[in-house]
Amino acid sequence: MKKIKIAAVILLVVFLAVLAVDCMLAQRDKAPVFAVPLVKYDDGGSAEYYGPGYKVIKYVELTPGEGPEVVKVDFGSWFMDFSPTEED
Repeated sequence: MKKIKIAAVILLVVFLAVLAVDCMLAQRDKAPVFAVPLVKYDDGGSAEYYGPGYKVIKYVELTPGEGPEVVKVDFGSWFMDFSPTEED
């Protein structure tokens, strides 16, 4: 029983570390390390990344002269919707 508790604590610590790293990368508008890109859009490189219990959406716009540019990165649950920013 003690080995099961130790294994559960280790798995929880690893999960929290993975979650923290990808969350910090999203705050800095960078792509996640531990999440897998499952959906890619043809708008310049936007993508949805799925991790264990979370989702990261990277919004990319094509800019004339500079090419693809990361606009923002959102971090949330698997139920978060893709909603690119609207330009006026």
